[in-house]
Parts: sequence; C-alpha cells; structure tokens
Amino acid sequence: MANGSQLKRIALVVAALFVLTLTACAPEPTVITRERAIQILVQEIIKPESLEHDAMALMTPETLNKGDEVRPLFGEDRVYLMDAPTWFAYIDDNPLADFVHPTRFVFIDATTEEYRVTNEEWWPVLNGVSLFRSDKELSDENLIVFATLRWKK
Repeated sequence: MANGSQLKRIALVVAALFVLTLTACAPEPTVITRERAIQILVQEIIKPESLEHDAMALMTPETLNKGDEVRPLFGEDRVYLMDAPTWFAYIDDNPLADFVHPTRFVFIDATTEEYRVTNEEWWPVLNGVSLFRSDKELSDENLIVFATLRWKK
C-alpha cells in the first residue's frame, strides 16, 4: 500500500502528464487566407469608396515567415523583421511615377488579423530581393489585388 509521500508523487506525475497532454493538444493558431487578407487590405486600408487618387496594391502569394526582413529600397534604417506569419502588401499611391513618391507597406498578422501600415517612398525589398518592380510582377493578376489602372508594356 502506498504511503502519503508516494501518493503525492503519483498525484504530481498525473498532474504533469495532464498538463503536457493539454499543451500537446492545443490547436495551432489559425492562419487567415490570402482572400481574407485581401479583404482587410481593400476594405479597411485602401477604402476604394473614398480613394481620391490612382493606386495599385500587390500582395505576396504566401505569408512571410518569422525572420523574414522587409525594407524599402533606400532606407536601410527602416527594417521590418517578421516575428510571426504575416501577409505583406505593397500599395503604390502613384503607380505612374518612377522615382520617389508615396507608397505604403502593409503587414497583416496572419493569426490575429491586426495590421500595421507604414508610409514609404520606395518599393519593398524582401530578404535582399526587390519585390513588385519587374514588368512581369506589375502585370501578374495573381499579385495585383487592387488597381485603379493596369500596368501595360
């Protein structure tokens, strides 16, 4: 027969196993779809009904991951380091301009739907590679998620 000390140990082991089981069974955070991220971008950030200028928005086909780094082409002092799955969009608020002009970076947390918008002047660079700058990207209907005009070459 077990004594009081042994019963306490058994109870602690059972409690620890119970906590471990609950932790292991905790569901992974739900990641919002790209379609939902586009909806947030257009309805809550761009707001087409009140937009008074031409604009184009492009979004990455997949979420950025922890450790990914986004910065404007010129702006090494502004580096945005991802710490969770994040949908990234680029809004060009003057798509016909070639050089410095208003742009925005949009980071949508893929689990909470919270977003952050930064005002920029250049296109984005992801992990050292320019994004959304080539003719191919600027005409890719899978990347373009909003536009008042279309890029033609």
